[in-house]
Amino acid sequence: MGSGHSRDAAGYCGRLSVAIALLARMAHFTGYLAGSRTALYYWPVLACRKFEAAAEAILQGSAPSGPFVYASPLYRYLILPAYAAGAGRTVLFVIQSLMGVLTAWLLFRLCLRAGAGPRSSLAASALWSLYPPVVFYELTVLPVAVLTLLLTSFTLMLARSGGGGWRAGAAGLLAGLSAGLRPPFTAVMTVPFFRWARGREWLGMAAAAGSFMLPLLFISYEHSVAGGGFYPFPRSTGINLVLGHSSESTGYGPPIPSMGLVETGRGDIHDVAASVAADSGHGDPASADAFWTRKALSWVLHHPAEELRLLSVKMGGFFGWRGFDSYYDMGRVRRFNPVLSFFPVNRWAPVLLFLVGLLPFCIRGRHRALILAPVAAALASTLLFVHSERYFLPVLPMMMASGVSGLTVLVGNFHGRRVAWAAAGAAGLILAVPALLHPVPGVPEPLFVGSLAVRAYHMEDWDLALELFERSALLSPYGSVPWVQGHREAARIAGALGLADRAEQHLLMLRGAGLPP
Repeated sequence: MGSGHSRDAAGYCGRLSVAIALLARMAHFTGYLAGSRTALYYWPVLACRKFEAAAEAILQGSAPSGPFVYASPLYRYLILPAYAAGAGRTVLFVIQSLMGVLTAWLLFRLCLRAGAGPRSSLAASALWSLYPPVVFYELTVLPVAVLTLLLTSFTLMLARSGGGGWRAGAAGLLAGLSAGLRPPFTAVMTVPFFRWARGREWLGMAAAAGSFMLPLLFISYEHSVAGGGFYPFPRSTGINLVLGHSSESTGYGPPIPSMGLVETGRGDIHDVAASVAADSGHGDPASADAFWTRKALSWVLHHPAEELRLLSVKMGGFFGWRGFDSYYDMGRVRRFNPVLSFFPVNRWAPVLLFLVGLLPFCIRGRHRALILAPVAAALASTLLFVHSERYFLPVLPMMMASGVSGLTVLVGNFHGRRVAWAAAGAAGLILAVPALLHPVPGVPEPLFVGSLAVRAYHMEDWDLALELFERSALLSPYGSVPWVQGHREAARIAGALGLADRAEQHLLMLRGAGLPP
């Protein structure tokens, strides 16, 4: 009878988790459609626009435009159905929002598998659904929602018993798709492979390995057609290493002015890096990748103390109380959509849940290595490259599942050895020390206004772009990167609009600073 009651409670809480997730997405989408400036905030730029342009080119029968030099090469193919339907990103946003609803239910099921009760699992799912960046990224041309669904499905599938070779094959395919969207997640297969090898489950291992390779072989073929060689991952390891390991690195991405690595409204950091490498005699992607890799490794070897500081900064970003993304200022995310101000969850809530529950989960939780493997891969990627909220969010469901399971263990055993279990709950907070030493930075107002100017430019709203670039320059310190970029872009746009006097004012400012126009 108790078992039946438990199943009824789980069914009810599961349906409620779906209802909360669906209502959150409906409210968010309504705010997106009704907001006066949401088109500007959500407009795809830089790599986002590249995904969209690549999908449109494929539908028109064009070959890939060049070797993959930016992350998530598989995403361009996954979004094809949305653009083939003729409604473009609107259909994509609806699909990704529905993926979020499905992920909320999978998270609920994963929490149950990890050892949490129905109500605790519902609370974790609701917290996830009401964290503003989760729903925000579902309305961007970025693979965050897709990757979150894939990783959560992969983890839950392997946490369930039975199924034999077909389950292993399906899990391998999910992992392969995840690796095609974010290469560091190749590492998530190590835990199941070890388990299958230890249990001599050769059929499952073979099925998983074969299905894992399918998406990567497809990407490798497409990459070779584009001239990048038979290789499944982007030729961008070197530039990503430099962004995370140099004297001017913030641990959060560009710019690196001394190396010429400054994004503009017309090209992302990978375009700029390719141009700088070509000027140094490294014109092909493989050679350019090696060029930047050597620079990064040389810096690490010669600056060990600074390297340790940067690692601490990036860990502080991963476990910090504020989200950060170089494309979208997560500190202002509630301003992007009138509805998001009603989403009550701040970043400290899921992070604190994970940290407090971590050690108890490691002691007595279920499926510990499997659930924590994606989190470890994401953290390692952050330390190796740079931190960004869009790289953190895909593993948040696994963090929530381990956290709520660990909290269940902690509460259930606290009456016995209180001091020991209290220490276990507090031990995970050590990981938050870097966040206290290196608080996650907010995006300065000039940079934020400049990012909006870039969006207005790509929307072809020239008057708004000119106004925003001028405002960015006005707010920026004299001679700084946003000051220079603001005046240069404003001069170029004003000239194109026939506003010669206005353009000349910006050119005079640049000449006065001894800078070329």
